Amino acid sequence: MTKGPTLVIEVVKATNLQNKDLFSLSDPYVVIKISEGKQSEKTSVIDNCLNPEWSETFRFPVQSELISAQKKMRPLVISFKVKDKDTLIDQTLGSAELAMTPEEIIKCAEMHTYLLHLRGSSTSAVLEVKIRANEFY
Repeated sequence: MTKGPTLVIEVVKATNLQNKDLFSLSDPYVVIKISEGKQSEKTSVIDNCLNPEWSETFRFPVQSELISAQKKMRPLVISFKVKDKDTLIDQTLGSAELAMTPEEIIKCAEMHTYLLHLRGSSTSAVLEVKIRANEFY
């Protein structure tokens, strides 16, 4: 396996999240996963908040085989799940996916901002993330 770039993903904030708690507000956090690997990361939990701000950064290595086989490979899919931390079972507040072609990853040397509308939410919830590709590792 040849080394490739590192995707740097910053989870900035979410707005207008659905409240799933009965006696307080949701306690949101975000789980990030990339389609090609087993690595997943999660933000910290923000207690009692429907408009949380995280500004947390995560790094995901990308295999160079993905980059070199541009025309044959499927896009890399980054999935985001916004969840509500609860005592027994965490509930999903919404989810979004962002597909990036190898060409987009190569050109992603500067930070790009994405506003992702969350599916599965009864509100018009939006997750703001920033993504760039670092130098090859």
